[in-house]
Amino acid sequence: YGRDEPAPAIATPPEAAAILVIEDDTAILAIAVNVLTAMGYKVLATSSGEEAEAMVASPEVEVDLILTDVGLPGRLGPETVDRIRAQRPDVRVIFATGDADRAVRQVPSLEGTPLLHKPYRRVDLARAVADALAV
Repeated sequence: YGRDEPAPAIATPPEAAAILVIEDDTAILAIAVNVLTAMGYKVLATSSGEEAEAMVASPEVEVDLILTDVGLPGRLGPETVDRIRAQRPDVRVIFATGDADRAVRQVPSLEGTPLLHKPYRRVDLARAVADALAV
């Protein structure tokens, strides 16, 4: 996961961005939260699509970007994102997966969507987030 690499500087002021990380692998979740927090982002984290949906249902919760695993147990990441976007259509999304080809075959709507390949390095995570927020 590139633990020896420092998180790169980003052009977008991180104070303006809140990121919701949805990942059922606790090690990957911890890495993502640590890297994004160290970069200055506001980070919310959960291992469940249902919990993520409940979190963003509150108007007080700010979310600019969702970083979610495709293959969550229960409700898949793309389904969770669709449900959240029904409430917050402008939220940006990055999907993470260990098998991008399989994920796109199983969930055709992923084609053309930013995919972060797991296991990812810190620099790849930082770049994907910066790119998604710059759009």
